[in-house]
Amino acid sequence: MQPVLRRNAKERLEESVGVSRITVRYLGSGLSGGFDEYESGSKIDRAVKGTLGIEGLSDADYSVSLGISLKRPKAVGPAQDALGKELRKLLKDVDPQNNGVIDKLQASVLHEKDDSKLQSEPIDFIRDRITETVEFGEDDDSLLTDSDIEAGVAKAIKAFKETIRNS
Repeated sequence: MQPVLRRNAKERLEESVGVSRITVRYLGSGLSGGFDEYESGSKIDRAVKGTLGIEGLSDADYSVSLGISLKRPKAVGPAQDALGKELRKLLKDVDPQNNGVIDKLQASVLHEKDDSKLQSEPIDFIRDRITETVEFGEDDDSLLTDSDIEAGVAKAIKAFKETIRNS
């Protein structure tokens, strides 16, 4: 089972009027293990690719973090729109099919309140993915049988489907 992004996280982004903050962390192993072939079209991706040229990093376990934050916006403008476009491109990288390049992607999206003031709402696009945790076997020391494993997988699939229906 692959984790998927909860529908409400994408809906909250789409219902927003702009983005005021993006925090993203790229895994070094994902960068050196196929990031060259992957291109989301994000300028943030291109900036992070520059770290691949640092001598010795390819042999190390490392990560690259980048944060962009706009100071307390009072109105929505081109900067909030631009960050929104970059965020949507980065969401492609969160997909586990893309070599696990990004392991942290958070944003603050802006919504207009009734009095036309902007309200910021945080979204964690990694934590808001749907995953299920299930218990396998009777205790930690027991050897799992095939039927224990099959029952645990079936339980996880059932819970996963239920969560998808309700999200």
